[in-house]
Amino acid sequence: MANEIAKIKAGLSTLRTLVLAHTAAVLDGEIIVSAGQVLVAGNAALADVAIAYAFRGPIEFPKVGAQAQPAGTVVYWDATAGNITTTSTANTRAGIVKKAALAADTTVLVELHEN
Repeated sequence: MANEIAKIKAGLSTLRTLVLAHTAAVLDGEIIVSAGQVLVAGNAALADVAIAYAFRGPIEFPKVGAQAQPAGTVVYWDATAGNITTTSTANTRAGIVKKAALAADTTVLVELHEN
């Protein structure tokens, strides 16, 4: 899997964040799953360096192609495919769609929240 990148749509000061030292290096905006939570890196860091990760707030994620995602839909992070999907099986709950995404769209605005 490539390093999938999300776009934080609010300042880090308005997001809910936690500090975590991930076991692998991360890029700014990289999406990870830790302790069953979808997290987005607030900046780039080397492995085992503690940084802030967003766990709640508006985040623009890559989405599965050819899948419309209406506002309010519960969505999941598919770590294998590297995108947001409405399929819950074998995926991690990410949040709800804040702004409807058409099937042709490549990204979706999600209100990320903890599980």
